Amino acid sequence: VDDSLAFGLDWDRDHFVQFAKTYREIFWPMSVFLIHPFTIFVLIWKSTMRLDCKIAFVVHHITLMCFDFYNGFLYQMYPLAPIPVFICTGYLCNGTVDGSTMLTGLSFWTIALCVPYLVIMMRMHQRMLFQGSPLKVNTSVQVLIILVLTSTLIANVFGFRYFAIPEVKWATEFTSNFLVLGSKEGDIGNFVYG
Repeated sequence: VDDSLAFGLDWDRDHFVQFAKTYREIFWPMSVFLIHPFTIFVLIWKSTMRLDCKIAFVVHHITLMCFDFYNGFLYQMYPLAPIPVFICTGYLCNGTVDGSTMLTGLSFWTIALCVPYLVIMMRMHQRMLFQGSPLKVNTSVQVLIILVLTSTLIANVFGFRYFAIPEVKWATEFTSNFLVLGSKEGDIGNFVYG
């Protein structure tokens, strides 16, 4: 690739990667130590909502704190679209932790955010239904629905771990000769016309 870098990748190189890194380094401490604790305080002491929703909201905000710490400090992923490349600028990106482990961690925290939110949505949905509605279900059915959805989400974490293994690694056992998009080394082929 020449100095002009197709798709404005020079903007990523010169400005956006550093901007995103700096933004995350400022945002995650504010989020983890100020915004979410204040929200949790308001939820616990100033809110009049029912206990089950209050607990789910507090758990959701604690999970958000963990996600912000992971994504803002430990991992800091930056995509170089449209090329399937991620730049990692976080604390774990020093080469001691492999990429598939970091992607699995990101998938775990992303999916962990969904579970308390699903509980909140289920409880609020059931409260809004009128008595005698065919969509109104008892607590054990609600728990079963949440368990099925959570199991599906957790299966995605295992899927991220399994499929994060480089898919063409097995091909090196057969040959070291690969056809790449471009006509010469460093050429990204038709992507330059995107």
